Amino acid sequence: MFFGLLIGDQKSKGLMLKKDASTAILPHGQRIEISFEDGKTVKEGILFNVSLNTIYLKSISSNKTITIPKHEVYGIKASARTQKMKDFRRGAGMGAMMGIGFGTIVTFQQYLKYRELMSLFIGSTIFTPLATVIGSVSGGFIHMMNQQNQIKGIDTFVIDENNWKIIF
Repeated sequence: MFFGLLIGDQKSKGLMLKKDASTAILPHGQRIEISFEDGKTVKEGILFNVSLNTIYLKSISSNKTITIPKHEVYGIKASARTQKMKDFRRGAGMGAMMGIGFGTIVTFQQYLKYRELMSLFIGSTIFTPLATVIGSVSGGFIHMMNQQNQIKGIDTFVIDENNWKIIF
């Protein structure tokens, strides 16, 4: 998990899908099935390239290239991965805000209880930064793991306005 975090910031190559705050990546070289709106037509192959408007698959049975316009895709059956570092940063930001809020509230509570300026100084220089660091690290890991579990649980990505969208 930690090694995945370290290499997660590199440029991800493959087909990128987005739904709300989640981003799934179907990496090049993966076997995928693409279905169309009629529900009967399915094209299967190995993903090897993605352009602005087209998905390119290499046929499994022959050495032919299959080109599929993105706007015709209704569903994609494949396993995906997430952008670990982006998910970690998003969670770390949320956790840091919670840590700052918690640290500030506790600092002011202590000041109101003891009425000493030293409690404000200690709270703002020691307790609040410590709560912020702990909140950001734990929030980053929690968000990253939640996103990864959510993406790994999906077998087929439905492509439409209310579900997943192909972004590149």
